[in-house]
Amino acid sequence: MESCVTSNNVRRQAACVDSKAINASVVAPFEALVAKVEEIDIYSHQACHQFPKYEKHILAAEIRNCINAIVKLMVTAFKRKQKSAALFDLDVQVAFLKHLVRKSYSLAYINAHKFKVWTGHVIELGKMVGGWLKHDSKLQNG
Repeated sequence: MESCVTSNNVRRQAACVDSKAINASVVAPFEALVAKVEEIDIYSHQACHQFPKYEKHILAAEIRNCINAIVKLMVTAFKRKQKSAALFDLDVQVAFLKHLVRKSYSLAYINAHKFKVWTGHVIELGKMVGGWLKHDSKLQNG
């Protein structure tokens, strides 16, 4: 007779499933963004190894610092209740990373293929951040 499921248990299970679905819908885009930044970080690390020795400590270090700032701002934006300031700073850092990649190509530290792939990753990250900005502005405006 214990096999009967009471209506209270069903309600609790449904509430638990609903809260997990809500948390998953919030965390899943953030996890996708984290995965994209990790992918960019790995690709950037590999690409910067091919820089000339005298640029490894200047431009390559600046690229690594920019990626670390992106990670920090991403976590800050995810944790804050008022996300807009951190999201705008995150968008600025992504644009700066794009500039650094263009600079490394224009100085001929990377070839055209690496530039295309690297820029594609950064553009995709920018689109994800832009979508997050748009979503946040819709939530703030009603």
